Amino acid sequence: MEQAAQMRARLLAERIVYLGQELQPPVLQMLRAQFQALAAQPEQPASCYLSCGGGDWKATLELLEFLNSLPFPLVRVAMGEVSGLGVLLLASGPQGRRVASADARLRLPPPTPTATGSDTQRYLQELRESGQRYYSQLAAVLGTSPAEVQSWSSQGAVSAQQALQWGLIDRLLTA
Repeated sequence: MEQAAQMRARLLAERIVYLGQELQPPVLQMLRAQFQALAAQPEQPASCYLSCGGGDWKATLELLEFLNSLPFPLVRVAMGEVSGLGVLLLASGPQGRRVASADARLRLPPPTPTATGSDTQRYLQELRESGQRYYSQLAAVLGTSPAEVQSWSSQGAVSAQQALQWGLIDRLLTA
């Protein structure tokens, strides 16, 4: 655990915040604290490296709102595999500040509902609603239709080059 804290501190010193796991409320709090620390120098840009997928819908929306209020420029960078709500975090960044490594892979499955128990009808209803919210939100960011975004999700993992063509990112990282 101490080693992870040391790595986060080193990245933070370079103005990098890394999200490498599903976004859940405790992770959201840790990310907020890191971004707030960076806000002490609002004239300096920062980067948020994403290699994540899934997570909590509410926590994702809270993080999006928080990121949009930051007083400094933030570049969002996809590395490795980014899926679901992680793609929404990436694509929702400001134009020109959404990038991906050349070997990044993006998946667009909708979030999985949190309903538990044996009520299959309720679970299926939540599954449809979460998919509609996800595709609508992503479509609004990209200026396209939810149906088009949903059709992309059936392609499985897509390359960073394909993500660039679809407008999910603005450019590829160069070596």
